Amino acid sequence: MVEHDDGSRYAIAALTESTVPAAILPTAEVVMAHVARALHDLLRAR
Repeated sequence: MVEHDDGSRYAIAALTESTVPAAILPTAEVVMAHVARALHDLLRAR
């Protein structure tokens, strides 16, 4: 959940599924953080 100074609020969820534990693929977490940020920026641009 992100709340901005103007009062707008966004909940962003980016889900993945894998048989490989996240601890073994730390890059996947970084990629998903970028995906969440891109979704946030898209919503804010509207």
